[in-house]
Amino acid sequence: MSISPLYKQLTNNRDFRYILSSGGLVILGGFYTALIGLLSTSLVINHWGSEELGRIAIVDAYLGILSTVAIFGTDLAMSKTFTKLKSLNQNGVQRMLFGRIVWFVLTLSVAIFIVTFILVENNNAPFLSYFYLASFFVLAKAALTISSGYLKSQQLRGLYVLSTSLLPTLYCCALLGLMNRSYVVSPLLIKQICMAGISAVILIFLYAHIFSKIKITNIDISTEDAQLSRFLCLSGPMMLTSLMMVTLAQIDVLMLGYFLPEKDVGVYTVAVRLAVAASLLMMAINTFFSPLLTKIISEASLERASKLFNRVSVLMGGFSLCVFFAFFIFGKYVLGYVFGEEALAAYFSLMILSGGKVVASMCGPVGHTLNMMGKQKANFYINSACGLANIYLNYIFIPLYGIEGAAFSTALSIALKNIFSLIIVKRLFQGEYEII
Repeated sequence: MSISPLYKQLTNNRDFRYILSSGGLVILGGFYTALIGLLSTSLVINHWGSEELGRIAIVDAYLGILSTVAIFGTDLAMSKTFTKLKSLNQNGVQRMLFGRIVWFVLTLSVAIFIVTFILVENNNAPFLSYFYLASFFVLAKAALTISSGYLKSQQLRGLYVLSTSLLPTLYCCALLGLMNRSYVVSPLLIKQICMAGISAVILIFLYAHIFSKIKITNIDISTEDAQLSRFLCLSGPMMLTSLMMVTLAQIDVLMLGYFLPEKDVGVYTVAVRLAVAASLLMMAINTFFSPLLTKIISEASLERASKLFNRVSVLMGGFSLCVFFAFFIFGKYVLGYVFGEEALAAYFSLMILSGGKVVASMCGPVGHTLNMMGKQKANFYINSACGLANIYLNYIFIPLYGIEGAAFSTALSIALKNIFSLIIVKRLFQGEYEII
């Protein structure tokens, strides 16, 4: 059966052709970043051991939660707000608002570190040591994320790819350089230094070379607080949604760290990072899908938005299915050859997690669509319900089935989250709900 008719049907849409033509760099950047990340994982587990990889995974999980609070949804809100400001040629307002956002996020990051430090000083709970380590990364992670969020909102694809690929590249090079040294340096320390340096460089670059070209004109300074307040009212619900999504994505690692040794967490981490390959195209398209969808919705073209969503969903689902079958055939070989015999225990977890990613990809970019169509609260409620279900399922299945129980709980929760979100998105496109 020829795929030519399907290809013609998919590409018979100017918005979809725009994504394919202009998004190639972002997609390649996503593949490159994932590949470098897998190489770093291989280096850590083969040189430092699965126990060290488990420690890194737990710290990364806590970092994801803390940095999501620090960022406060501003990276997502910029895609919606700045796209509208750009279309109205209000570049000066963008510069002013971004400056206020940077100071707000960095101040919140410092506050999180101080609160975490106080908690650790007054409590000897084991998990707080990981929490404390993660708090050192928050400031750099938040600065890096909001910088990338601005580049994404402006559709500066080359700079966005560069900003997202610098950290994993530098981290991997540092690991390679330290492998044959006589002294031992923790990969966590290496990652912290790399992240801090890169986030500082990117922020300085944005201020020096991008915002210097934008002059503030006709802006009443007294309205700056009002502009920021309106922006934070938009970003707040997005932060809550993102927090639940991050919790949904990381709770398996955190609960594995509670029930099982760090060595098992390290083995499971290999499956988690390999399974990301099944959703690589989805993550890449989401990068520039949101600004494009916002523009289409602002033009009151609901039918056009629906057609774009359907075509993107088919593309995402098809790619994920191909990756799933590739893992099914070659998964054990990849695990054993690249990550060592110890990682072979992650094969069934890899297949379960990849299956969940396939369902999520087939549903399409539902989370971003709900946010851009003004349904942040609905997105938050769905993520909250599925997040709580994930915690409960992990609590039941991890003691019984170990890493496979964590994989099943996470895959099921991700699949249900995207299916419920898809139902609401379809009703929005059919005009059953009001779009804000």
